[in-house]
Amino acid sequence: MDASIQLNNTKTGLGFGAMLYDATSTFTAWRFDMDALSTGGNKDYAREVFAVTGNEIPVNSLEITVPRIVTGISKKIDIDALTLQAEIGLEITFDGRRNTLIKTGLFSIGPRTGIEGIYAFNEDT
Repeated sequence: MDASIQLNNTKTGLGFGAMLYDATSTFTAWRFDMDALSTGGNKDYAREVFAVTGNEIPVNSLEITVPRIVTGISKKIDIDALTLQAEIGLEITFDGRRNTLIKTGLFSIGPRTGIEGIYAFNEDT
């Protein structure tokens, strides 16, 4: 389950948004079947391909996707027919295993930035 909120002030051009991904966590169980990948009656074909390419043979697994929050503040500026919107935000993960600017054993925080420009063409000009 995901949840989000977005607030915009049209007078000042300021905006705020927050998105919570995987609020209840996501559990994924999978099984890897080498025999199903083998073709032409050669049961070892898939194993040989993994060995030749240097890839690891996957094992059965249970994966848990923990919640993640993405927040942001934006500023919209209108200059004649040009609209610019700049944004800065944070991505916060709760597994403590990300290579980010701020990281602890419990969570990781990484910055996000962006700018977008839209030009509205006027047929009279």
